Amino acid sequence: MNPSSHFLFYSSRIENGTAFLDKEESRHVFSALRTSADDPIMITDGRGAIYECAIQEKTAEGATCAVIKKVPSSAPKKKISLVVGLPEKEAFGELCGNLASLGTSEIIPVECEFCQGRWWKGWETQSVRIVKKMIAGIKQAKSAWLPDCKPPEKLPAALEGCKGSLMLLADENGAPFVDVVDRTKNAAAFSCIIGPPGGFSQKEIESLKASGAVSVSLSKNRLRTELAATLLCGMVAAIQ
Repeated sequence: MNPSSHFLFYSSRIENGTAFLDKEESRHVFSALRTSADDPIMITDGRGAIYECAIQEKTAEGATCAVIKKVPSSAPKKKISLVVGLPEKEAFGELCGNLASLGTSEIIPVECEFCQGRWWKGWETQSVRIVKKMIAGIKQAKSAWLPDCKPPEKLPAALEGCKGSLMLLADENGAPFVDVVDRTKNAAAFSCIIGPPGGFSQKEIESLKASGAVSVSLSKNRLRTELAATLLCGMVAAIQ
C-alpha cells in the first residue's frame, strides 16, 4: 500500500519548506508504515492545505519532511456549526471525531440545565484529547479542514453566535427533515442544534423557538446525542 495516496498525516508546524511531525505521527510513519527517508507522504495543516512531502529524518521531537508542493483544498461551500448540549466525555470525543470527518466547521458545546457529570470543568486539559479526536477524524477522511471546537458556554451565548445562520433543532416532534430541505438550499451557514442526553429544559426550548430555530425530526426512534449530532450535520452536508 502506498502511504502517499492512502494516508494523510497532520502537522501543526509547517514553515520554511519543512513540515514537522510530532512523536505520535512519526511513530505511525516509521513503525506502522515502515517508510524511510525520501519516501513520499501527504500532510495537512488542518487549515485548508495539503502538502506533498518527502520524509527527511527522525528527530528527538518526531520527524522532519521536505515540502515538495502545496495542494490547496477548496473551502466548504457551507458553514456548518454544531451547537450541542454536553454529553458524557467519551461520547463527546466520539462526536467530535465524527464531525471532523464530515467537514463540520465548528463545534459549540453548551452547558445545559440537564447536563450531567461536569467533566468539562477542566476544559484546557480535556481540549487536548478532543483535538486529537478531531485530527484523527480529518486524517481518516483525508480532509484539510480541522473544526474549531469552542470552550463550553451557556445556551444564550451560543444562540447569539447563531445569528445569521439557518438554525435546525433536532426534535422528535419536529417536521421530517425532508419537508424542510427546500428551506435549506439557499443557506450558506447552518447551526445544527442537539440537546444533551437529558434533553433541553422547557425554558431552553422556549429560548430556542424564540430565536427562530426550525424543529426537525431525524428518526422515529430516540437517538443518542452523539448519533443525532452526526446524523443532522451529515444530512446538512449532503444537501446540494
